[in-house]
Amino acid sequence: MKINKTTFGKPCFRALYGSQNYRLNSENSDKDYMVLVKPEWKDFIDGRISRFKQGKNTFGGYDTSIDFRKWFVDLRKGNFNALELLWSVDKQAINGYDFVFNEIIGNRDLIAKSARSGTFKAIRGMCHKLSNNLYPTSKEMSYQMMFGEWLKILANGGEYKDFFDIAPSTFERIREVKNGLVKPTDEELNGWRKIEEKIPENFPFNLEELLMSYEESILFE
Repeated sequence: MKINKTTFGKPCFRALYGSQNYRLNSENSDKDYMVLVKPEWKDFIDGRISRFKQGKNTFGGYDTSIDFRKWFVDLRKGNFNALELLWSVDKQAINGYDFVFNEIIGNRDLIAKSARSGTFKAIRGMCHKLSNNLYPTSKEMSYQMMFGEWLKILANGGEYKDFFDIAPSTFERIREVKNGLVKPTDEELNGWRKIEEKIPENFPFNLEELLMSYEESILFE
């Protein structure tokens, strides 16, 4: 079989990520993009996950390129940074990969739902990690507040897509903390602990509900 090596190593998908998506950006915030890249042929053969460096983009931010195989793995784990790309306010498939990413984006609700347990555990872990910091920065405190809100959403039966619908007043408060304009209260930083105490270890995995969503999905037609 003849291999056309020029088809490998190309960018497949580019999406804005970070504060811009969650309405936490300021007027001077840079625009950072995640670029999913098809690995070189030798990396397919060797089974290695390629590492790519950051590069400055024309928006004053950075383009961070990663092997798209790593992104797929992170999606299955419920990694919220990987899921974010599916809800990015500025995303685009490139170099002829529209048919792949259009289908993935079209099924993003199912993807997020099937990995909900992993997302919950990742966010809970970040809450613990940030709370252990004795001298947190304003940015870190705003993240802790945001993760606490996300944990509350999942605990109340919400989905990843609901992360973008937090009350505007709450977003504004988190933005003020991030910009160092106000100091958060202890309740704002650690209110998530009360939520965690009421959640069973295997939450929020519901096999019956998940199987039902699979049967209704076009992925399994």
